[in-house]
Parts: sequence; structure tokens; C-alpha cells
Amino acid sequence: MTEPTRAQHDARMATLVLSALALAIIGVLIQVAVDSPRAPVAFQRALRQVVYVVAAGGLAWGAYWYGHKRAIRLAPWGLYATWILLAVLLIPGMPKRGGATRWIDLGPVNMQPSELAKLALVLFVTHFAEKKGQTFGTVRQGLMPALGYVAVTCGLVLLEPDLGQTVLLLALASVMMVINGAAIRNFMVLIGIGIPLLVAFMGSKWEYVRGRIESYLGEGSYQVQQGLIFFSEGGALGTGIGQGRSQLFVPEIHNDFAMVAVAEQTGFFGALCVIGLFLALSWSGFRIALAAKERGSFSVAFGATFMIALQACINISVVTGSIPPKGMSIPFLSFGGSSLLMLGLAIGLILSVARENALAASPVNATGALPEGAAA
Repeated sequence: MTEPTRAQHDARMATLVLSALALAIIGVLIQVAVDSPRAPVAFQRALRQVVYVVAAGGLAWGAYWYGHKRAIRLAPWGLYATWILLAVLLIPGMPKRGGATRWIDLGPVNMQPSELAKLALVLFVTHFAEKKGQTFGTVRQGLMPALGYVAVTCGLVLLEPDLGQTVLLLALASVMMVINGAAIRNFMVLIGIGIPLLVAFMGSKWEYVRGRIESYLGEGSYQVQQGLIFFSEGGALGTGIGQGRSQLFVPEIHNDFAMVAVAEQTGFFGALCVIGLFLALSWSGFRIALAAKERGSFSVAFGATFMIALQACINISVVTGSIPPKGMSIPFLSFGGSSLLMLGLAIGLILSVARENALAASPVNATGALPEGAAA
């Protein structure tokens, strides 16, 4: 198998950037389409989303130049800071939304610490695996301590309560440990031991969990029912941008159910284009990861890409009624600063790995010949 050329690495970087940018622009258009010009400040969500996109772009640029290797070294401090932010949510009197405490009110903006926890775990598991080396795959010296950090993070998120983000964090951490050398046999044994603890923990939030399950097994949630109606109303080509009615009937359409607005106003083909952009982003991210020369670089790029792809899959599955509702945003499309800023950092770190790959690549062109003027 031939090594990718510099041009191929550049193409993957371009695909990643253009896919993320296109999705972010669609996210702004969704806020324009579902916002009301009769609001106190016309299209206020759309204006704020533009600010978030610009800020996310700045963070992506900063992470790209700062480098993923430096970020890996700072990973423990990032995880500890995330724990502190998650613990703040448990302070009595913190405002609740929908029966859960997930946001820290910072005046003009709100912060959702669970969004930061995902990227913090990607970097921390990478750091921990590099630190432990060959012993990371052992139960006592590697997996048990690593699972301890994961358990604290997931426990704090579950106490909000946020079952959807907890499931995503567990899946993300599991994949991160496996790709960093954890023996699957040992890992599955520990997961088996941890399942009763998770079930017991969920029992403390049983009313919340039961409500989600009963809603799915029964007639389904109101949001999903209404969403499916407007999915079908979009037809093949949609009603046109700004011509939809779903925002009048589907709660949280600007956030968790943004794909409903896409399907209604741009139709089946528009929804397919969005899914295609997620596939292009995922393809380029995973290709960048597989081309990495070092395990740490591979881990960061693979983990960050998997994080985005998995969240998109879960959200699309929820809005189409395929799985129980989890209250999870869709990357780039949903309204919110915390998610976009985290995504900006993730894209920047993937691009940092891609730059490392490109700099190490051979300048050989597609025909196998060296560029004109190059030394043999």
C-alpha cells in the first residue's frame, strides 16, 4: 500500500474544512428559517449563531496552530476543569430546564459543561494511554484507573440528569480505550462488572428514565410525532427556505430537532445532502487518523471524528423515531455556543494531525515520479 502524497493529505484537510463550514452555514440558515421576525430582536438566534460560528472558527484556527500534542499534555487539567464545571451544576438552586440542570448561566450566554466533557475525555484517554505505555492494556495499571476517570465524568453528567450524553460519553470512552490498546477481553469483563453499578445509579433517576422509555414504547414523544409529520410534508424538494411551519409545532426545532426543519424546507434530497456532508467530514477525519504516524495523533483524530459522527447518528436516529428521545443536539446544525465551540476545537485538533501527516508526506506525485527539480 503506497503512502498518501502531500496532495492527498491536503485534499483530506480541504474536505474536512469545507464539510464543517457547509454544515455550520446550514446551521445558521436553519436559525433564520425557524426564527420569527416578530421577536423582540428579529432573527436573534440566527445572529447569535453567526457569532458562535465565527468564535468556533477562531478556536479551530487556534487549536490547529497550538497543536494536538500540546493539547494532549494539558489533557488532565482540561478534564479536572470539566469536573469542576459539572459539579457547579449540582449546587442547589441552579436553574432547571425540562427537569434537568445542564447549563451554567453566564449572563448573555449559557455554558453546557457536558459538551466540553466529550472532547476532554478524548484527550485525556489519549494522554493516559501515552503515559502508561504498554501497561495501559492491563486491568490493574491501565484499565481500572482509566475507567475510574470515565466513571467520575459520566456520573457527574448522569446526575444532571442527562442520560443521552452519559451513553455517548461511555461509548466514546470505550472506543478510545480499545483503539489505544485495551484488550477487548479484559475491557468486556470490566464493563460487565460496571453494568450493575450503572443500573443502580440510573435507579436513582428512575422516574426520569422511565418517562423516556414509556414515551418511546407507547405513542412516542410529542416532538418525535410532530417531527415525523413535517418530515413527510417536505416531500422530495421541500417547501422552500423560510416557508415551513414546523417551528410552530415542534419544540426545540432550533436545537435537537434541527433536522426536521432541514427535511421540511429542503426535502428528502436536502436531508440527504446534510447526511452526505457528515459522511464526507467523517471520511476525511478517519482517513487523517489512519494516516497518522504516532498512536497519540491517531487517537486524537480518530476520537474527535468518532465523537462528531456518533452524535450526528444518535440525533438523526432520535428525530426519525428509531431510538428513544435523548435530548442531544446535532453537530453544527443545532443552536448553541458550547457545542459549536467544542466542535471548533475538535476540527482544529484533527487539522493539526493532518498538518503533521502532510509535513511528513513524500512529495511524490500520483505517477510515482518526483516533482520536477527535486533531488533523486
